[in-house]
Amino acid sequence: MTNNQAEAYAKLAMEAEGLSRKQVEQILQNMRILFDTYSEPEICRKAFEVNC
Repeated sequence: MTNNQAEAYAKLAMEAEGLSRKQVEQILQNMRILFDTYSEPEICRKAFEVNC
């Protein structure tokens, strides 16, 4: 999954939960920082405590 695809899925899911536009944008910004900082396996380990 590309970063853009991940952002699109996340945005739709957050909006479906009723988060405000500002909240969604802040979360997406945090996601971009994580994508730029960590590799995919590192993100999986941090999020799920497993190797992806």
